[in-house]
Amino acid sequence: MEKPKKKWTWWKIVGLVFIGSVVLAAIQGKGTAPVVQNGQQQTEVSESKDHARLMKRLQRQFKANGDSFTTVTPAALYRAYQSNEVAADNKYKGQWVQLTGVIASVNKDFTGDPVLVFAADQYGVAQVHADLFDVQILEQLIEQKDFTTCTALEKAGALAAGQRVMVEGLGAGSVLGMPMLKECLIYAPQ
Repeated sequence: MEKPKKKWTWWKIVGLVFIGSVVLAAIQGKGTAPVVQNGQQQTEVSESKDHARLMKRLQRQFKANGDSFTTVTPAALYRAYQSNEVAADNKYKGQWVQLTGVIASVNKDFTGDPVLVFAADQYGVAQVHADLFDVQILEQLIEQKDFTTCTALEKAGALAAGQRVMVEGLGAGSVLGMPMLKECLIYAPQ
């Protein structure tokens, strides 16, 4: 008789976890239907969430560094990691870095998120990887001190190998000898 009681208790726990996840998703606004006006879907809800996420990322960056960045080229970052990974981690890992260079390729990682690969030498063998923040600044409205947003896939889709761009991101160490940046924002090609 104890087996059914244990089995019943297990199902209660599973049910409570399921109900809790549904309530949590509802509280966080997941699954909210888009607003429809005049037959067109409005994405204002998702745009405001994207805008808020981007603002939080920018605030973390500003709180950590203010307006200053560690400015580096792909070649200098790559050389630093090749000569002494420990010293390079001490200097760059966890720091907001501004990197300007030529794109070697625009790829996707194993999760389908876009990654910019910068050439750190003339042959393209030495590389720096920049994982993009999923919300990007599409257009900065200087007069209004605001900006419009787009996805990282949209922004990366407009770039090409050989193009010179600037990214600002968080140093993330190196993987297999390749320096990594994460949460990168792409700024106007230079």
